[in-house]
Amino acid sequence: MFNKLILIVLLSISIAHTQAETREWGLQRLPDAPKDNKFSETEMALPAIPNPDTGEWLDLYINETHTGNPRILLDSLQIAEDNSIRYLFNNRSASGYNNITAEGVVCAEGFFNSDGLLQKTFAYADLSNQRWIIPRRSEWKVLGGKRNAADPVRRVLYEIICVNNKITHVNQLRKALIQEAGSRR
Repeated sequence: MFNKLILIVLLSISIAHTQAETREWGLQRLPDAPKDNKFSETEMALPAIPNPDTGEWLDLYINETHTGNPRILLDSLQIAEDNSIRYLFNNRSASGYNNITAEGVVCAEGFFNSDGLLQKTFAYADLSNQRWIIPRRSEWKVLGGKRNAADPVRRVLYEIICVNNKITHVNQLRKALIQEAGSRR
């Protein structure tokens, strides 16, 4: 009986250790990453501060209970050499306050080949002084897949970009966003 108990404990520890290693590896692995699983981010210059009231802003439909008016500037869409998608995002509040950021997302392969989304905020727009504010520590953050409700706005982007991972051109991305996420104002 004692031997069975020790065997069960050792087996449990072994399984937990294996899952922890796999999970850590999976969250860091990106598409087309080299064998060492390190992501080499493409450096890109920030665009000019956009006017939140003019331009081709696409209002994203999140769900019937979501407050606020998240928007993506369609003219800002870029697919970088590292396969990340860069864009200008306005997380406009329900009160109408603009919160513009320069962001990037990339699809990631996760635990047991489950999909996920990594997101990075490159800069915050200071609309009063017409300048970008660069965060001190900006890293790629795992937001998870479509079942993750922690960030419903990015979940919509995940469903469009990562589920349909055959997007290779900006025009395809624009079309998918317009058809699946909302309508232009």
